[in-house]
This record gives sequence, structure tokens and C-alpha cells, in this order.
Amino acid sequence: ERVYTQLQLMEDIRPFPSAANFILFEITSTPAEDVFHRLSAAGVQLRYFNKSILRQMLRISIGTRLENDRFLEQLQTVLQREEVEVS
Repeated sequence: ERVYTQLQLMEDIRPFPSAANFILFEITSTPAEDVFHRLSAAGVQLRYFNKSILRQMLRISIGTRLENDRFLEQLQTVLQREEVEVS
């Protein structure tokens, strides 16, 4: 519930209610695949589905409080980071 509530408070994130040990959420501002790769590079394990209906969705499994906090912090960092194009 804590992770779900925190995701609801984030701009550009739409989590879906879940009774399981994972949360599916939609990213509305940035390609989910990019967010997936950045979070993976930061050591956060989550799932990306490269299917048309789920293309903007990621799924995170609920872990320990420390793991959940790390995920939330890293997600916020990734979403706020501006990309700089190199010409």
C-alpha cells in the first residue's frame, strides 16, 4: 500500500491497484522502455513488457522496505533527469 500510495503522488505515473506482490504502473511522460533501462542500470529490478497494449507499463515487485525506498528514489530521479542531446 505504501509503494502504491507513493506512486499515486508522482507526476506522470499511474499505478493500477493490486492485491498481489507487484504493482503495474503506466508512465505518461517518458518512454517506459527508457525508464526501464535507466532503472536497471541503477540496479533496480523490474519488468518491462514490449507489447503494444503494455508498452508504457512497468511492473515492480514489492520487496523489503529498503528495496522499495530505493526503487521510489531511483524512479523519481530517472523521471526528473533531463536528457541532453549531443550533436
